[in-house]
Order: sequence, then C-alpha cells, then structure tokens
Amino acid sequence: MNILGIALLVFQVQRASISGTVTKPGSNEPLPGATAILRPASAESPLPARSSQLTAERAQFQSAQNSRIRLAITEDDGRFTVGDIEPGDYRLLVQSPLYGGVAYGQRRPDGPGAILTIKAGQALADLKISMAPTGTIAGRVTGRGGEPLAYARVQALRFGYQEGKLNLTATQITTTDDRGEYRLFWLSSGRYVVVASAAAPVWQAAQTSTWPCGPAVLKSTLKP
Repeated sequence: MNILGIALLVFQVQRASISGTVTKPGSNEPLPGATAILRPASAESPLPARSSQLTAERAQFQSAQNSRIRLAITEDDGRFTVGDIEPGDYRLLVQSPLYGGVAYGQRRPDGPGAILTIKAGQALADLKISMAPTGTIAGRVTGRGGEPLAYARVQALRFGYQEGKLNLTATQITTTDDRGEYRLFWLSSGRYVVVASAAAPVWQAAQTSTWPCGPAVLKSTLKP
C-alpha cells in the first residue's frame, strides 16, 4: 500500500458516528420521519466583522463549520445514525414537521442543549431524544371596522435575556390568510406577546395597542 492509501485509511479510521432514538412527546412511541442534525458547537463565528479581512475570515470559518454538519432521518422505529463525523464538540438537534424542534440535553424550552464531545473513531450509541410538548396560538386579525386583515405579519414574542438585557425575541412568525386568520405552531410552554403588522396601510397592534390608523384587534386562542 502506498503512502496515499495509508493516509486515506487513517483518515477514515478517525471518523466517528452517533446513533440514537427519537420518541414522540410524553411517550416511548418512536417518531419516524424526523431529521437529526449534528452541527459543531462553534457554528457561529466568534470573529467580529470590523473589517473586510475579518469578514472574509468569518465567512471562511462559517463555511468550514457548515461542511461538518451531518443529517439523518429517523426510521420507522425512531432510530437514526449519523456517520462520517470529524472529532470535535457538537450539538444534536431534531426537527419534526409535527412537533417542531428540540435539542439533545435541553434543560429548558428554547435552551441550547448539551455539548457532545466526539473523539476520533468513537461510536456513540443509544442517545435518546424525546420531542417536547408544544402548543399553538390561533386567532384572527381585524381592522377598526371589524374587517379581516389579510396577509398581515403575526409574530409570537417572548421575553429573554441577551447580554444581560431583557428583550423581546420572535419565536414564531406567520402571515394571516385571506380571512385574517393565523396559526403559530410549535410553541413551548410559557407566556407570549402576539404582535401583528402590515405594510399598507401602516399599522401595528399588540393586543390592545391603538395607532394613528386605528386599532387592529387580535383574537387569539392557545391550543395544546
């Protein structure tokens, strides 16, 4: 075997794999068709974009991190296997069209999840991820005359801390249909501020807020 062949063999041996099972919320029933996403824990570049050189470096860093992202779809038994993993620190996320997203080792809703330290050649098995129960906010947006406001932008906002400051952050965004109705899916338990806005005419509403163009009424219900 030549040197190139030996190098390729060593490279392949260094790759790792993980496997596990995804279940539906509050049960041991397997969840098929969910997407397991393994991404580097340092996926966001720490470099500040204060110059064109640093911007280019950050872009290169982000591209390198993206190339290490691995995906797998859960089978009928809820199991998944992710292979061809370079050694390093990762976070494991699961996305489902039925139940939204959750992170492995997540301690609180919308939390970052645990870091998996994967070593060269390691086969990390039997990871267990249970999807979190979620709710839906549904309602209708109307104008001051009671007419439905179609294609308005509706956001579900939550209070959270960023760099030590309390801010409102959008967790879900949607638009109303031609009847002014909307549904915000996959919301974890908690309190939300629902805000609607439209470009023409210019108006905004957050429940009972009144603006120069008149109040817009939000009628919402929370469903588990």
